[in-house]
Amino acid sequence: MRYRGKLASDGPHYEALGKSMVVSVMRWVGERIAAVDAILRDSHGSGRFG
Repeated sequence: MRYRGKLASDGPHYEALGKSMVVSVMRWVGERIAAVDAILRDSHGSGRFG
């Protein structure tokens, strides 16, 4: 990978890649969280735990 015309070192390159998330995966996770929240709200009434 090139950065400012030079080859980027591996450390910063992989650090930058490691901080990224695939949008479709994050959407899936969010939908599952929303589904569980809806189930808990239906079963407990208020949506609060406990």
